[in-house]
Amino acid sequence: MKKNVENRDKRENVFLALIFVTIILVCFRMFFKLNAIGITDDDEAWHISNAYDMFKNNRWIINTHGDMVDYYNSKPPLALIPIIISIKLFGPTLVAVKIPAALEGIATCVILVSFLTKKYSAKEALAFSTLFLMIDYLFDYHMYRTANLDALFSLFFVLVIICLEKAREKSAYLMIAGFFVGQAFLTKGFHVMCIIPICLFSIPFADKENRLKNVGRAIVISLVTVIPWAVKRFMFDGTSFFHEMLFGEVNRKVTSGITWEYLLDITKGRIFKVLAVALILYLCAVVITKASKRKKDILTSDCGETAIYWLGLIVPVAAYSVAGSHYTWYIYPSYIMAAIICSIYICKAAMMIKGMNLLYIGIVVLSLILGGVAIYNYRDAGMGGGQANEYWGDLREVQRLYGTKYNGSNIYIQNVSRNGDDEIDFFHDDLFAYSVLLNDFYCENGGIEAWLKNKDGILILNKGLWEKYQGVLADHVILQDNGYLWFLPDMY
Repeated sequence: MKKNVENRDKRENVFLALIFVTIILVCFRMFFKLNAIGITDDDEAWHISNAYDMFKNNRWIINTHGDMVDYYNSKPPLALIPIIISIKLFGPTLVAVKIPAALEGIATCVILVSFLTKKYSAKEALAFSTLFLMIDYLFDYHMYRTANLDALFSLFFVLVIICLEKAREKSAYLMIAGFFVGQAFLTKGFHVMCIIPICLFSIPFADKENRLKNVGRAIVISLVTVIPWAVKRFMFDGTSFFHEMLFGEVNRKVTSGITWEYLLDITKGRIFKVLAVALILYLCAVVITKASKRKKDILTSDCGETAIYWLGLIVPVAAYSVAGSHYTWYIYPSYIMAAIICSIYICKAAMMIKGMNLLYIGIVVLSLILGGVAIYNYRDAGMGGGQANEYWGDLREVQRLYGTKYNGSNIYIQNVSRNGDDEIDFFHDDLFAYSVLLNDFYCENGGIEAWLKNKDGILILNKGLWEKYQGVLADHVILQDNGYLWFLPDMY
């Protein structure tokens, strides 16, 4: 008996050591070549512009963009605050604005690993950590390696799920869940509507002692969490921002039809394929097992045990499908839930049938390999071309040659659209964000016509348009000519 306990402790220590190694790999995947990653999408660009503008003007409550109150990104400012703090600590760089999301991703992984270790064992926690490492969606687009809001929202989503699970033993955890629901609202506004149904459906699983009282308290706490910001915002511009939240952004994102795109995303997602394999292995183990309990009872018990995780997986997919608009990153929390469910069921299968341990090892090893390959592929980060990367390179060259001499200047651009079909005289969101963050430029619309009229600042010209405009620009001083042509109003 003593020998069995010692062997179990040794196995547990091995699992814990492997978990530590996996978390190190997760950290490495978060930060490796992060300085070489540019702005990946328009949402990230907008959030960077918001955060820098709020940093520059020392605003913490009111979202601004281009020195104006922002009603387009009509979300509360909580997720922008860590970015502002990071800019204050590390300066206005692309790495600085991406650090908060990376730390939020690490926190999500560590919190869940700790939770699974305590609730189940280190075996489940190891499986989860390796699966988390290999989910590319969580790292590479609109999530942990970007300056987007989804990382913090997903962290609060996970904390709500953990509190709902803990409420099975003590219903007081419902109040803490209410607090995190409020924080989720302050992060992404009405996206919290994908969390609230999970909370409601999870109430029957909570401990019965003081359950209804704690549900009421949870509602009050979630509201109290939001009210101070809401009052402060109302004092600034009345109902304007709230009207835009409800009838602007929500109206843009909700359509009249149901979309099936999220279900297609699930069929393509690697983690859902692994989950399908885990469930098949689990069902096979239940059929083969010689356990005295009836197989139906095993299935019912295990389904009840994982019900809240299943709600966390299914509800976002269902809610956004009904909403009708398709944005892949909306269901990223479901990917995390899939990893949790997968780790639990593969361990249950291995517990029932010893031969399944080999399959458990296979899934862990395969996940580590896939995560390692993804990290290796980052070696080429920043090597791509395109308008945005060329422009980013130009800004760094201006910094290198002239330091802060031209910081704060007005800049104009005459460019071609991303598809190359149209000529444009305004800044795309990513170029705008690069400009304000790295060089504190003021981006003006109107292109070459406005620049010639105002006779100030810097004109940035796409080289493909040189022949068209060389007649009016030939005598102007060229500041630099790497990716774009940069002109000053001064003449030779």
